[in-house]
Amino acid sequence: MPNVFVHSNFHQRVLIIGAGCSGQTLAQAIAATGDGAGHPGRGAGYRVLGFVDDDPARSGQEIMGVPVLGGCGDLVRLAQELRPDAVILALPPDQAIPDALFHALFDCRVLGIRVTAMASLYERITGRVAVEYDGPQPAVVMSVFPPHSRRLYRLVKRGVDIAVALIGCMFTTLLAPLIWLANRVTAPGDLFERQKCKGVGGQCFQLVTFRTRAVNAAPRMGGGRANENGRRVTPMGRILRKTRLDALPQFWNVLRGEMSLIGPRPVIVTQLPPEIPFQRVRYAVKPGITGWAQVKYADGAAPRDALGELQYDLYYIKHQGVYLDLLILLKTVPAVWQLRHRDP
Repeated sequence: MPNVFVHSNFHQRVLIIGAGCSGQTLAQAIAATGDGAGHPGRGAGYRVLGFVDDDPARSGQEIMGVPVLGGCGDLVRLAQELRPDAVILALPPDQAIPDALFHALFDCRVLGIRVTAMASLYERITGRVAVEYDGPQPAVVMSVFPPHSRRLYRLVKRGVDIAVALIGCMFTTLLAPLIWLANRVTAPGDLFERQKCKGVGGQCFQLVTFRTRAVNAAPRMGGGRANENGRRVTPMGRILRKTRLDALPQFWNVLRGEMSLIGPRPVIVTQLPPEIPFQRVRYAVKPGITGWAQVKYADGAAPRDALGELQYDLYYIKHQGVYLDLLILLKTVPAVWQLRHRDP
């Protein structure tokens, strides 16, 4: 009985138009979630019936265990025969939709079959924005948050930020003498570390954390932080990093309005990855102590990379709201215990 809703009869049956990079990425995202029964092309409540692609070299082939059923001229016939719940358009962003395909999609809609873009379904399944497959599309940066609710949401969020930051600053003040004393004995030096970051509007600010590295430790190439077990980390620093208490002083940044409780990971100026599309969209909102990227990587989305983290951050910026903020908060507590090492 508990598994009744993962039965194949409850999957949304979809046809993917385009067996190229975008279509394969979507099929892989669906398959990666799996249905627990080893069925290829099933997962996340979806079942891929097949690809529709005009490339004669792909006709009759199987790609990632999913058959190419025909070309775009066969779409209406396939829709009538297979009765999919949705047709997913996964063509390259620079490819115009031919008139014949447009009319075929219109006919599918008349048959009661939903027509949607690859990007929308990919976001729903993965919680990421597929910037490398969307191309320079405005939809990538458009918010889905209702405009009439945005001002109220911002006011409520700022009020919560201030209330939580005041409590966080109180704990920071209580712990600071103990941490200073421990560092004084084992690794003398400043109590805090400061890093130059970019926040909302691209404005720079000083991100404050408890010091976890030896004062004379030379920075690594690329400005990255040392692994928890590296020689650069102080004895107290290992404890602070493992418990995530080194981030407590960031509540001062929240109180000052430079950060929020929830938002994208702060972008350290020396670690800005070059030539990543839509990097500047991060500056549309305040960076956060916790966020969608942080909890998703804690849930096992690996390996961490600059583009993958940006995709999660863009998803948050696009879909931010009370529900998503609450979900992030609920996931943050277990994430603190799951993350044993600092991410590079």
